[in-house]
Amino acid sequence: MFAQKNQNVLLEIHLLHNFFYNQQGSKAFQLQPSPETAEWIRKSGILIQNVQNRVIFCADEHKKEAFIHLLEDDRDSLISFYLQEVDPYWLNLTELPFHFNKQPALLYFSNQENSSNDQLHVSEFVTELDILSAQSSPRILTGLKRLSSLSFPSRDLALSLKPTLKMQKMAGWVDIHLKAATKEKWLKALKSINPFEKLTYYLQFQTRSVYWRYWFYLNPGENPDHIQSLKIVTEDQSVYFEGPDEILMPDSRRAWVYTSNKPLPIYERSPFRFELFLEKKLRKQETLNFGSRKKTQIIFALPVAQPEAVHPVRIGNEIKLCADIALGIGVDE
Repeated sequence: MFAQKNQNVLLEIHLLHNFFYNQQGSKAFQLQPSPETAEWIRKSGILIQNVQNRVIFCADEHKKEAFIHLLEDDRDSLISFYLQEVDPYWLNLTELPFHFNKQPALLYFSNQENSSNDQLHVSEFVTELDILSAQSSPRILTGLKRLSSLSFPSRDLALSLKPTLKMQKMAGWVDIHLKAATKEKWLKALKSINPFEKLTYYLQFQTRSVYWRYWFYLNPGENPDHIQSLKIVTEDQSVYFEGPDEILMPDSRRAWVYTSNKPLPIYERSPFRFELFLEKKLRKQETLNFGSRKKTQIIFALPVAQPEAVHPVRIGNEIKLCADIALGIGVDE
């Protein structure tokens, strides 16, 4: 028998996304073993568990003979997972090229690329360098060629799988190469009743930053002159809102739009708090108490940007990603 259950852990893959509170990447994705990997797990005396943001491989105490047979095999093994979409707005909230879904592309991760690193991607976070497409970087294409006998026979076949994977809401896949030397270490630990040397890998996704745009609509009968006196106040002096830009809507309503001066990150629990004030020019008899202008707080905390509101917008000669927040307000005297 094995020593203790907490000593039976062989491998962990952490799925993290800093959009979510506590980096709960499992809210955006889940890792599903490929059919070949699921069959390999079934025959190898290994249990797989999804625990919060981790996929955990453990030795099965009740299938010791099958596990020993796996460890005694002196060949490398390949474990493959599909990265399955959970949140339909995952791309809106993830810092990746926004046209990602419109190209023959998938995310691809492998521990072969970072043999001395516990991350499964090149940079600190997942980036466009981890996208497999017809124009993939030499790094990914070389990796695919090297593991072709274990995974996909060719780049063309890998790309041909994209439509099928997309229909199954797959954003990509992960390959973990289990080296024969690692299995040999586990076999020695098993015979000496010592804890296994656990392998740990990380997938870290970064939240997207976009321009925040507040759209203000006047209530029926309101005086539009006051809209020019609205002011969004921020705690961070480096953040301010430009505008307003007046826009005529298709239904003939008018909207006034204030746009952040720079892209701001979106979070499940946003740290931003923006207040809305109205600065009124006062009548002469009121200036003794308030000076020439009086600032009135209209909204203590404006709503924050949400992933479903992210979309590309042409601003001048550029296409920028924006998140629109619409509010109807009353500012009349």
